[in-house]
Amino acid sequence: MQGAQLVPDVPSYSATISSCEKAGQWQLAILLFASMQEAQLTPDVISYSATISACASERRVQWQLALQLFDEMLQHQLAPNVISYNAAISACEKAGQWQVALQLFGVMKATKLTPDVISHSAAISSCEKGGQWQAACQVFWAMREARLHPDVISYSAAISSCEKGAQWEVAVSLLHSMPSAKLLPSIVTYSACISACEKGEQWQLALHLFAAIPKAMLTPTQISYNATISSCEKGSQWQHALELFSAMPEAKVTPSVISYSAAISSCEEGRQWQLSFRLFYEMLADKLSPSLILYRSAISHCELGG
Repeated sequence: MQGAQLVPDVPSYSATISSCEKAGQWQLAILLFASMQEAQLTPDVISYSATISACASERRVQWQLALQLFDEMLQHQLAPNVISYNAAISACEKAGQWQVALQLFGVMKATKLTPDVISHSAAISSCEKGGQWQAACQVFWAMREARLHPDVISYSAAISSCEKGAQWEVAVSLLHSMPSAKLLPSIVTYSACISACEKGEQWQLALHLFAAIPKAMLTPTQISYNATISSCEKGSQWQHALELFSAMPEAKVTPSVISYSAAISSCEEGRQWQLSFRLFYEMLADKLSPSLILYRSAISHCELGG
């Protein structure tokens, strides 16, 4: 623009800031926003919203800066729009500031603005990260009352909150309601529901859901394997746990410390000492660090295993 002797205007700055936001370059977005004011240009709602969105970048969330910019909008008598609120709520959600996110969501509802699916999903996710499963479900059901259609992200966040709240029945109910909403569960959705079943000691249901993953044309992840193995371990199903663990390399999924720990514990509960020790040494060979509990367990069972 300088070579063409053109002076950037507010829309030009806003578009460039938005590009930085999409590229995850929040520092550059902030610099551009500051240069607007140095050029004696007054940022508008679009400029603020784009900059706040940049602060909510997944790579490095700047939630306090996002709130500062949001407050500046109000001080300059600019009315935040749905995008502004969504960006601020998302920044707080990603930073684990669920109370602030819910407060913003409440203020948004009190204005003439109508929260959209993104607003609700961000609020649900913030509740999930804060371990507030009841609040998450309330926001989820509020979407229905507002005649909004929850998307896969909304469902996954609600199910994850139920998992953290040990509400496996609600989690499974939400998963089963997705087809009627014409939605296909993602691997994140399945994994969260399996984890809920694991915490609720529902090993049979966990296995059923795990078996449904390939049928849904999805690929099990380390998280889904770990949750199912742990579920079998809690259900004293060492054969199933070991079968799942053994299938991980073939599925090109690398076992983690959690994978090994659950498999070893299940073998110990099934009094399969030799298998337990073999897995323990495999874990060391894979350069993974067993927990102190596993070390103590291995030592304590040496005599029992002969």
